Amino acid sequence: VRWTFETPDEALSRTLSPGQRRQLYLIFKEAIHNLARHSRASHASLRIGFDRQGLWGELEDDGCGSRPGGPKGMGILSMKARAAQLGGRLEVEPRPEGGTRVLLRIPL
Repeated sequence: VRWTFETPDEALSRTLSPGQRRQLYLIFKEAIHNLARHSRASHASLRIGFDRQGLWGELEDDGCGSRPGGPKGMGILSMKARAAQLGGRLEVEPRPEGGTRVLLRIPL
């Protein structure tokens, strides 16, 4: 899988609590694991940034997407629960051009 990662320079000056860092790490660890294991993607991108509402992250791939009625695991539920613990939300949706998009928003 060919990867790109984007984050603004200002992200280097932002401070997250140890709990926020841990949950953010575990959310994207699971999302990347799912991508590597299930997506059959040839390209993926991860973008993390900040805006007035807080931190946002987006992981996209050009893989096969999720199949309705496909196998269900605890990974996505766990990711959503972690986002909720931070007061945020996580959405997993198909991309119109194919593949999957994982969107994370956490207020800071």
